[in-house]
Amino acid sequence: MSLNFITIESKTFIKWDEIEKLGIKHCFTTSPNDMGVKTNSKPTDLIQEYNDAKEFAKCKSKETFFAQQIHDKNISMITSIENGQPFFLGRVMQGADGLITNIPDISIITQYADCTPITLYDKKNKVLASVHSGWKGTSLRIVENTIHSMINNYNSSPLDIHCFIWPSIGYDDFEVDEDVAQIFKKSFNFADEVMYQK
Repeated sequence: MSLNFITIESKTFIKWDEIEKLGIKHCFTTSPNDMGVKTNSKPTDLIQEYNDAKEFAKCKSKETFFAQQIHDKNISMITSIENGQPFFLGRVMQGADGLITNIPDISIITQYADCTPITLYDKKNKVLASVHSGWKGTSLRIVENTIHSMINNYNSSPLDIHCFIWPSIGYDDFEVDEDVAQIFKKSFNFADEVMYQK
C-alpha cells in the first residue's frame, strides 16, 4: 500500500493508490493549508482551499457535505442532495462524526487535527463512508457503528468493505491519563496485563 505526497504550488495533498484503484476521487490535505471551518475565519479563503482540493482530486460534485463532528459515534446517511443544513461551503450534517452515501458525484468531507481519518468503501454496492474517529468516537465504536449502518441500510457485506486508516497523531506524541485508559479497557474488554508468547 502506498500513500503519495504531491506538492503543487506550496500545497501538499495525499492520495492513496488503493483508493484510486477503487475509482474513488479523493485527497487528503495537510498543514499549512487551513481547511478548518472552525479555525479559518475567512470564508473566501476556505472556498478557495476547497476548490483547489476538488480540482486536484478531479471532483466535479453536484453537492458537498460536511460532518459537524461532535466527537461521538453518530453517522449520517446522505440519501438526497438536499439532506443537511446549507452553509457557504455546501451542506452540513448536524451531530454526525461520519458520513455514508451511495449517491454518485457528491463530495463528503470530514476534518481532522489529531484524530484518525477512516475511509470505508463497499465495492459491490458502491457505498462510501468517511469517519472522524477521535479517542471518544473510537471508544464508542464509531467504525463498528458505521459498518453496521452500511450493512443495515445498504445491504453491504463486511467481505466487500475496504477500510483505509489515514495518518493521524502518533504513539510518541499522544499520552492519555488513567481515566481515558479505563474507558478503553471497559469499551474493548482489555486485560490489565498482556502476555506475549513465541
